[in-house]
Amino acid sequence: MITASRDGPDAWGCADHAIGVVDSNQSPVEAAKEAITVFWRMQVMEWEQPRWAYLFAEGLVDAKAANGWADEVWRPPEEETDGEGD
Repeated sequence: MITASRDGPDAWGCADHAIGVVDSNQSPVEAAKEAITVFWRMQVMEWEQPRWAYLFAEGLVDAKAANGWADEVWRPPEEETDGEGD
């Protein structure tokens, strides 16, 4: 189970809550990436959640990986082209 932690119960009525359950055949990092990015995408789609601004601590997932995952979720939209060269 993957959980999200907050400073307090303001938003969800609890400081920690489950955001995903993963396949035991995945490595812990693969499982974390899947659960976390699905959760982030849901927040973007449902509430237009902006990207988080700070990573306060590293654990199983380091800052480089966490920022890479966030880049996948919050990548800027690709510019449309008119099909006539660049």
